[in-house]
Amino acid sequence: MNKKVLCIKLLIQISIPVFLVFGFFVPVHSQVASSQFTFDIFTQEDGLPNNQIQCIYQDKKGWMWIGTSQGLSRFDGYSFVNFLPNANDTNSINGNLVRVIKEDKNGNLLVGTENGGLDYFDYSVKTFANYQVDENDPNSLNNNSIHSVYQDKSGNVWVGTYTGGVNVIKKNTKKL
Repeated sequence: MNKKVLCIKLLIQISIPVFLVFGFFVPVHSQVASSQFTFDIFTQEDGLPNNQIQCIYQDKKGWMWIGTSQGLSRFDGYSFVNFLPNANDTNSINGNLVRVIKEDKNGNLLVGTENGGLDYFDYSVKTFANYQVDENDPNSLNNNSIHSVYQDKSGNVWVGTYTGGVNVIKKNTKKL
């Protein structure tokens, strides 16, 4: 065989796999690129307390919880139920700006707020309990700006604050 024939055979052997790869992947890619995605947009006009979303969490029951700059909202896919601070109600959420939402092992919510401390939403009674700085109690939170929440395997809740470090709420006593 001469060099010209070898070059043609080599070119064919290389080009066939390349054409097969492009033949299979390019149409799939172009179909994905041309498919239509639809998005629903929800705002204050739809029932959110504020358009500035800080965090989103889906609980074990399927509820979507949205932390905004003006309160907490629960969404069932159709409508919003808002939880807003109320100075006249000690069982309401304490802070406006919701930074973090987590669920504990019992399915209750831990809601960290900016300058409002940690709110614990008890599903069984549908009320909030609040943990925050109390200068008369050395075992209270050391800062009211909550930025992270974690529950360990033992059930203790670890609370990360903005400038105060980490606090731990003991499972059995619910005390810091």
